[in-house]
Amino acid sequence: MNEVSAGVRLYTGRLRRRGTVALISNQLGAIATSANERSIARAEIDSADHVTQQNASMAEVCTSASTSLVTQVRRRRQIVSEFSLDPYQERSTRPMLTSLESNVSWH
Repeated sequence: MNEVSAGVRLYTGRLRRRGTVALISNQLGAIATSANERSIARAEIDSADHVTQQNASMAEVCTSASTSLVTQVRRRRQIVSEFSLDPYQERSTRPMLTSLESNVSWH
């Protein structure tokens, strides 16, 4: 009976080790899958961050351009307000327009 018991214990021990190895293998597979998913998620986050930074940069450029336009409009408005036009006096406005056009900087 001792030989049978020893054989059963040996066989049972091997089965347990195989089960443990299989369990560890499954756990390592799950860890690898999780690491891959995290890597993909991180790449997506990095991409979204890059796009957000580009959008912020474009917003700054647009704000700067808008501020510049407002400044130019105020300057033009001030220049035009200095002219006093007599609506009843007939004269050509073409020389004045030509002068204004030459002073306007279109960028």
